Amino acid sequence: MHELVATPYRDRHLVLRPGSPKAVQLSAARFAELQAAAADDQQVPVWLRNAARQQWSINLSGTSAAAAVLLREAGPYEFSRATYEINLGCDFDCEMCYLGEKRFEGLDLTGKRQLLHVMRDAGVIWLQITGGCRRELRVPRRSRLFGGGRNRQPVPLFAGCSVSL
Repeated sequence: MHELVATPYRDRHLVLRPGSPKAVQLSAARFAELQAAAADDQQVPVWLRNAARQQWSINLSGTSAAAAVLLREAGPYEFSRATYEINLGCDFDCEMCYLGEKRFEGLDLTGKRQLLHVMRDAGVIWLQITGGCRRELRVPRRSRLFGGGRNRQPVPLFAGCSVSL
């Protein structure tokens, strides 16, 4: 899995780390430099290695840009955040939930994956996942992928839909 995601965001570019609310803003020239480094199988540029060390305490020395950074294309819309209610069911297991009983209905697993791809292709960067969840599809509460525990801030959604439902 990639350590970072670089993506256009409105009139600028961002570098994100899945599971972290922090970001690094890039100029168009730096984003183009990063794209070229990934295309030519070069190492992560020094300026990004320094920023990643400072922002997320990760060491990208000796790592190829293509392996370390997932480069996303701009989406056709200016959507950057989305909320996805996984299904309309509830197992009454969330302490903070304010909703009443719901029936288990909604998309099947294939439909859920397709929806994630649609959001990715639309340019969604931050995804908040909510809603009741059948036990066999439950994401661990303290999952690193989703920011851990009761962190309610949306976290980066990365291309490739690495979310395992």
